[in-house]
Amino acid sequence: MNKRRRIRPPKVEFEFTDLDLSAFGGASVLAQTARRFGLFELLDDAVSVKVRNRGASDTETLWAMIASLARGHGALTDLDALRADHVASTVLGLRKVPEARRAGEWLGACVRAT
Repeated sequence: MNKRRRIRPPKVEFEFTDLDLSAFGGASVLAQTARRFGLFELLDDAVSVKVRNRGASDTETLWAMIASLARGHGALTDLDALRADHVASTVLGLRKVPEARRAGEWLGACVRAT
């Protein structure tokens, strides 16, 4: 005789805090994986589009787009959400996250460079 398993969700407790939190809890795992596989060095070697030395670097721009896609976002405007999430951007190692408009300009420069 098969016994049915009862689904018993755990009791949820809410706690209030003044700490900065992120909705993207997987940011640290994503960053550690990228670091372990040498992704940042690969991006540094593979991409050279920027002319000016201000704002987000080529690697930061591309890494921000990759992280945004990993968050389940699919539009450049979603970079602004990552930009506003200071915890996630810090955990991802992003000192500067490009604005969506700047990322679009950067992608245009990539197309012109090829």
